[in-house]
Amino acid sequence: MKEIAGETVTDCLTVDGYKFQLADQSWLLVRFSGTEPVLRLYSEAPEMAQVQRNLQWANQWASSI
Repeated sequence: MKEIAGETVTDCLTVDGYKFQLADQSWLLVRFSGTEPVLRLYSEAPEMAQVQRNLQWANQWASSI
């Protein structure tokens, strides 16, 4: 992926799911639960609005597949 929620992906770690580092200093982690049939979405950013954009994007992406 090159872009998430309008931000450029600068790095992707695949140790425990997919953790995307974004150009705006936020990150998004997408991973399946190890104990139940659940896809977990995590995000952290300097501003809550960034977190909400990242999680909304991830939710829409997950719903489309």
